Amino acid sequence: MNELILKYRKSILSSWKSIIGGDADFSLENRIFNAVCFITLCGLIVFIPFNLYVGLPGVSVLMVISFFILGYLYYLARYKRRFNIAGIFYCVFAYLFLLLNYYLNSGINGPTIFGFLAMFILFIAVTPQPQHKIWITLHILLVLGLLYIEYSGKILIKNTYPSPADRVKDTAGSYIVFIICLYFIINNIRNKYYNEKKLAEQRATSIIRQNQELEELNQEKNRLFSLISHDLRAPLNSIQGYLELLTDTTLPEAEKFKIETQLLSLTKHTQEMLFNLLSWSKSQLSGNAVELQSLNVYKTLEGTMEMLQNAADKKGIALKNLIDEAIQIKADADMVQLVVRNLLNNAIKFTGDDGEIVIKTQRDGNNCVISIKDNGTGIPLEKQDEIFSLKIKSALGTKKEKGVGLGLFLCGQLIELQSGKIWFNSKPGIGSEFFISLPVSNN
Repeated sequence: MNELILKYRKSILSSWKSIIGGDADFSLENRIFNAVCFITLCGLIVFIPFNLYVGLPGVSVLMVISFFILGYLYYLARYKRRFNIAGIFYCVFAYLFLLLNYYLNSGINGPTIFGFLAMFILFIAVTPQPQHKIWITLHILLVLGLLYIEYSGKILIKNTYPSPADRVKDTAGSYIVFIICLYFIINNIRNKYYNEKKLAEQRATSIIRQNQELEELNQEKNRLFSLISHDLRAPLNSIQGYLELLTDTTLPEAEKFKIETQLLSLTKHTQEMLFNLLSWSKSQLSGNAVELQSLNVYKTLEGTMEMLQNAADKKGIALKNLIDEAIQIKADADMVQLVVRNLLNNAIKFTGDDGEIVIKTQRDGNNCVISIKDNGTGIPLEKQDEIFSLKIKSALGTKKEKGVGLGLFLCGQLIELQSGKIWFNSKPGIGSEFFISLPVSNN
């Protein structure tokens, strides 16, 4: 029953919207004008036979003419989109109609005075506010002028009702019809007002939210530039210092080898950071374009594992590959390789000599979870909440390697772009395990 009522109500609202015009295509005043015209046309359909019934054929003829004129003005405003012209003609015609109706329908003894009051309310509703003083003045002068002319007897206005009973019927019927029409018109105006108010509040909320997002993006940008300037300046200064030392000073071979090793380490770190920065910049400039395809996880990450095997060997770390060779995922190959490379790099940096790193996969419903587990230093508790943001500061690895900066922030963004998830478990002094969840491919 409730569904039927909702369906019926939805159908009525859709029909009404079609009658007065959509919010996106018509201004509020235009929609109110269309509603006023339509409701007035409906009122005239009632008034025409009613005036014949109470013995006022002249008024019925006037209303028939008015019906066609008003129908054309509605067509002009609703379908021809000429609201301004239609509004002006409507006001002029309304005054002429009321003047004739006042004369033909017994003057003050008829219900036309109700029409003046109703028309005043409608004019105030559909005309611009700067014109309201004009309409108020014109309405007062016109009604008082008509009453004065009738009272003074300068224009003889006859009582056109066949009997007092017909006058009572016409007054009562006109009053009821005016009340009903005004109810629908004012109710429609109120609904339009509240809808416009609601839309304005939504726009204001949306603007506030956008401003907050822009502020967050601006802060993120500032943190990013701060991170880049710090992480670039420090190694480049060190590289410059080492090169000057090697050039200007005669050093023993052992000292020279030590400096060259440190120089190579700094260069690798700087290269890694620049690679992450360029990858992030590419994702931003390309509009976060993602090329999802069916990937074999083992084959996709095989080259990445081989690339980092040498770094693990230097620290005596056992790098175990337990990836299921058959599992397929739907992902972007370059992004997955970049994310896993960053996670493995961090695992190697924060795992001590003779440690162990295990990368494996497991099926979880329609997703594949790739995990990278180490038995390194772990992540301090105070840093865990901000690990995937730019708020985190770089930390030194077990061999003084730099790590945890732009890399994890980039990992979080790239996994999110592929409709995946990334999270971790970490205990200081015991180790960390990072998880990547991506959809399984149907192929």
